[in-house]
Amino acid sequence: MRDESGIMALMKDLSCLPSEYQFNYVLGRGASSRTPEVEVTKEISTVCVSMPKKSTGNFGVALLTKSIENGKMLSLWRNLIYLHYKGLLQNGTETVHRHLANVPYQLHIAKDAFFLWLWLPSLPVSSLALYRRLNQRSIIVVLGNFFFFGLDENWLHRDECIRINYAQRLEIFNKGIETISDEVRHSHQDSQPKVVVNA
Repeated sequence: MRDESGIMALMKDLSCLPSEYQFNYVLGRGASSRTPEVEVTKEISTVCVSMPKKSTGNFGVALLTKSIENGKMLSLWRNLIYLHYKGLLQNGTETVHRHLANVPYQLHIAKDAFFLWLWLPSLPVSSLALYRRLNQRSIIVVLGNFFFFGLDENWLHRDECIRINYAQRLEIFNKGIETISDEVRHSHQDSQPKVVVNA
């Protein structure tokens, strides 16, 4: 279970707001079917609706200003947010390595982004064909060729890359990589010449 104490501290640190707009964040636990994120969203929505229209544009700034000034935001970043996304990135790379071990691939180094660049050299189909096959199986990736604008149209690398968001629930990401692996393997198998043996 993740540690939400940092989020709770941040949500309760609203003394920079007028008192009528302050609220308490109650973490749903036990039999509650709602997740903490839903609770936070509901509370923030309630506060925003009750605030005068002229002030809602500044709500985010007001919510975070004091936490930035007193260092709580930096602490929250270091002790919760950074570690959360670092764990997702580690899971992402390990999952790709595990599922694509028997096909040619490379991962570009992920730097301060919530996605992985998966390079599939010698992919026997275009990244667009792979995208369409994945889409039929409810897996959404971003085609790499959109990020190679202005370069030589014949550069094969541009059609061998896809971008995958790793900042999502682990079970969704892991299932997605499993499906990508399955489709990449099928692409390689489908491209192999069929050998007919005369009996």
